[in-house]
Amino acid sequence: GRTTQKSNEKFRESLNNYNSIIGGLKKNEKKSQTEIEIKELSEKIDEIKEDKTKHKKTSKEKDKEKEREQKLEEMVKERTREIEESNHKLQQLSITDALTGAFNRRHFVSQLCEKFKIFKRYNRPTSFLMMDIDKFKNINDTYGHFNGDTVLKAFSSRVQSVLRLTDIFSRYGGEEFAVILPETDLESALTIAERIRENFMNELVICDDCEINVTVSIGISSFKITDEECDDVLKRADLALYKAKENGRNRVY
Repeated sequence: GRTTQKSNEKFRESLNNYNSIIGGLKKNEKKSQTEIEIKELSEKIDEIKEDKTKHKKTSKEKDKEKEREQKLEEMVKERTREIEESNHKLQQLSITDALTGAFNRRHFVSQLCEKFKIFKRYNRPTSFLMMDIDKFKNINDTYGHFNGDTVLKAFSSRVQSVLRLTDIFSRYGGEEFAVILPETDLESALTIAERIRENFMNELVICDDCEINVTVSIGISSFKITDEECDDVLKRADLALYKAKENGRNRVY
């Protein structure tokens, strides 16, 4: 009986050792599994971090790209402004007399025809001044062409100081100038013409080496219902100017 009891005790001890070993193996297996899972999670976290880093880089790139686009847009806008300003200057140069700053004859004729169309449609009063600096050839011969140019510039400046912004003042040719006076009847045009004549007559033109007393003759006309072409009014203004000169110059007719 004792032999059997000892055998049973050894068996139970062996069984307990086995269970302990098995339990340890299972614990080790669970631990290994957990470590594997932790490692996988860590790898996934690293991937996520990497993705986030990539995303951040992409956002920065997008911001840089947006910044570049904005700079390009600003450059395009600035260049567009420069082109528009340049075109405006070229446009002004194409319609302006370089010496006096008045409009040139081509622009005057163009505006005259436009005003004539408006007159024919709405019958709005429009008058004209044709002006000629008296004895300008003598001025050039006596004082020289440089001083003659000074006289032309002085005349242009003084005329423009009298006119309204809506009036169209041009150098018609040589020492001859013309003005379109919109919304102006013949009587009002006479008042403006006299103001120009007196302004020019009463003030000497100051040159570098001399002072020149200069006068101007002015012919006035207005559109008429019977006018068939815009040139008709110019013919009357030119005829009036001729009569002003014929009657002694320095006068309005």
